[in-house]
Amino acid sequence: MVAARQGLRGTSCRFSPLFLMQTKIELTDEAKATLRAVERLPETAIVEIARAMQLQTNLTISHIDKEYLSFPKDQPPVELGLRSITGRLSRALHAFDPAVSGQNVSSAIGDNVKYAAIHEFGGRTSPHDITPKSGSALRFRLGERMVFAKVVHHPGSDIPARAPIQHGILDRLDDYAKAVSDAITNAFKQ
Repeated sequence: MVAARQGLRGTSCRFSPLFLMQTKIELTDEAKATLRAVERLPETAIVEIARAMQLQTNLTISHIDKEYLSFPKDQPPVELGLRSITGRLSRALHAFDPAVSGQNVSSAIGDNVKYAAIHEFGGRTSPHDITPKSGSALRFRLGERMVFAKVVHHPGSDIPARAPIQHGILDRLDDYAKAVSDAITNAFKQ
């Protein structure tokens, strides 16, 4: 599973126990002053923060899908983002409900597609054999020639990091910060 987590005091992306990216959201001065003035946030503020984060996470998923996972499949690869060949990565992208633990609220964006992590961080695939799923031979074009083979011994591939989830979250950090700041200050105005 690929997941990105946002917390009240910062944002981090977690893709496995081995990979961690951390960023911080900058609250407005009014929200910072409100937090300094109280020992604990009231439950109403926590609920409002969770609602704001859920909305921002859903908006971020739409942003990731549109800006990083929707390039036409018949076009060459792009530096940031991925071409949509089957749409599987996009369809599997989802938001988890915000989790509240004491004074902390976190939300997560995930994708349970097996190859999501390598597209996020890059890496190298192992050498492997490619065999026909159906029929007795593979068919592919090599230059101008049509080639048939029972097996192809693939040497492995270097996959560059495209980081669609990380880029999508980073693009929208200011939106998260404003929404969480507004939730904090609005909770105390009521």
